[in-house]
Amino acid sequence: MQNYRVNPYRPSRLRLGIMIISLGMLTSIFSVVTMVVIVTERLAYPDGYADPFTELAGIQLGQPIESLNAYACEANDQSYRNSRFYTCSFDLQSAHFKRVVVGTYDRQITSITLTPHNLWVYDLIQRWGQPDHIRHDPAAYVLLWDEGVMAFTTSSQQKFTRRLAVKTLTLSVH
Repeated sequence: MQNYRVNPYRPSRLRLGIMIISLGMLTSIFSVVTMVVIVTERLAYPDGYADPFTELAGIQLGQPIESLNAYACEANDQSYRNSRFYTCSFDLQSAHFKRVVVGTYDRQITSITLTPHNLWVYDLIQRWGQPDHIRHDPAAYVLLWDEGVMAFTTSSQQKFTRRLAVKTLTLSVH
């Protein structure tokens, strides 16, 4: 009779079966979670995600000051269109934005500050990805992107989530 030594590194059939079943269960769980995320997004946006920033397609950083002619952009303080620094603002009664303040330098748009309503952190992440920096101030969360985007959210008493409302959004040339 011959003695066979059991290789401790070779899994037994029982262990191999348990590993296969575990892998199958993990795959199933991952599939269910993926489906829940997809269904939830479809319920939230039945017609697909509508980019709220398309409402502002006519105002972009770097554009000449003449692109503001399509809007009733009123000068703030003593700003004049022919001066080197010019700031104007206008109300934009749209689905996502209430007020727009535009800053220019040398007749080029250098900053856009938006007062939104019905705009969420989720919308910003859809547009610019995850923020590069999140600062927790006593009154709000401050979100910063390296592309020159800064947003203030609602109360910081809440846990940070994508569902926080955006209170102010500034886009600037950096």
